[in-house]
Amino acid sequence: MPFSFCMPSFFRMPQFPPVSLFTFNAFMPPQLPLFGSLISNPVMPAAGLNFDSFKLEDIPLDGFQPVNYGVPPIKFPALTFDTPLFSFKKSSTGASKKGSTHPAPKTTTTIAEVQKIYNSSKGKKLAEETIDGLKSAQNGYCARAVKNGISQAGLGAYMAGDADDMPDILSNNRNFKEVKVEARDLDKLPAGCVLCYAPGDAGYSRRYGHTETTDGNGRAISFFVNNNIKESDKVRVFVPV
Repeated sequence: MPFSFCMPSFFRMPQFPPVSLFTFNAFMPPQLPLFGSLISNPVMPAAGLNFDSFKLEDIPLDGFQPVNYGVPPIKFPALTFDTPLFSFKKSSTGASKKGSTHPAPKTTTTIAEVQKIYNSSKGKKLAEETIDGLKSAQNGYCARAVKNGISQAGLGAYMAGDADDMPDILSNNRNFKEVKVEARDLDKLPAGCVLCYAPGDAGYSRRYGHTETTDGNGRAISFFVNNNIKESDKVRVFVPV
């Protein structure tokens, strides 16, 4: 006779009624099978071994508010059409593009006086490195070419900045001293002097200006060889000392 297993009649499996996602309440069943005498549904009568559920009120979506757990709201500043989106560009030394933080000297220095403070070994080394950098110089990047030459010559670390940042950069470099030179004497400067033209000066870029290093032969080097140094009474001259 084959063996069969029969479920006792007194043991019934819980009967789960159909549950709607919008009416199901998982917080408290009306009556648990093993603890029916201890836990009961305060709303609905005891249901024996059945698991019944509460029926929740329908929640209107337009009145629903999320629970606030104490996280402060994020406040964003008001932005109007009068609010500037961009500030003036800062140089590597913190100077605003409105002007250099180091004023230019007012007393004119002659070429003979320049020779007295000029360090020929530093100047020639800088001119050589700037000329050598022409092999890898990028078109339009005059400040990068001059700063690479300064770095390769061992006259200072490479610093971020454009051509109009060069006066501040060189003013903070103890290997250079600024002098005021007559416009007609610029092509007579010894090798390694750095010329810094302000934006728009002598026909150079109205945004960045221009910078270059003299080679001692009446020319100047940046990302190209300038055979005709432009005369200007506003150009700032830094001599290696």
